[in-house]
Amino acid sequence: YLQSGDTLVINDSRVIPARIWGEKVREGNFASEPSKIEMLLLKQLGDDKYEVLLRPAKKIKIGGKISFGDILVATVTDIVEDGNRIVRFEYDTGKYTNIFEVLNIIGSMPLPPYIKAELADQERYQTVYSRAVGSAAAPTAGLHWTNELLDKARAKGVKTAFVTLHVGLGTFRPVKVDSILDHHMHAELCMISEETA
Repeated sequence: YLQSGDTLVINDSRVIPARIWGEKVREGNFASEPSKIEMLLLKQLGDDKYEVLLRPAKKIKIGGKISFGDILVATVTDIVEDGNRIVRFEYDTGKYTNIFEVLNIIGSMPLPPYIKAELADQERYQTVYSRAVGSAAAPTAGLHWTNELLDKARAKGVKTAFVTLHVGLGTFRPVKVDSILDHHMHAELCMISEETA
């Protein structure tokens, strides 16, 4: 399909292991079973703050804390549209440079429901050209590309250009309205260099 003179525009976004499981931190002396919480990181907001999806979300109010073993604690600072939460992460900054180092230890890839197999190698859910860390899911349209296939296209005279579009909540949220005009599309961070433009 690609011919000499064509330009292949590639999304170089890299998926983070954005799915983590923790427990609601209980205040006081409660003897009840700990509440298991699943968290999906959606959008980085800076200063170790993230917009996240929680399941079950109703158990966690503003000020609520979720513990991920002894490595990470998340505190809910706000509740936004569609019930998503804003959380602030706390971890040992003397031991870890950033949240991504922590996620590489405790997180897993947020696989779509149509991928049934367990993922033994997390690199299998990255494109071969991924480099800009930030997606909550892979830009799956590019998963079939190999370095050999890219080299073959370039040898044929196909140019490549990179953009970064971090895949977010729009990938996970189904359309639940009769008219597509009533469906709220969530924004995703997109960056394009002057060279690519």
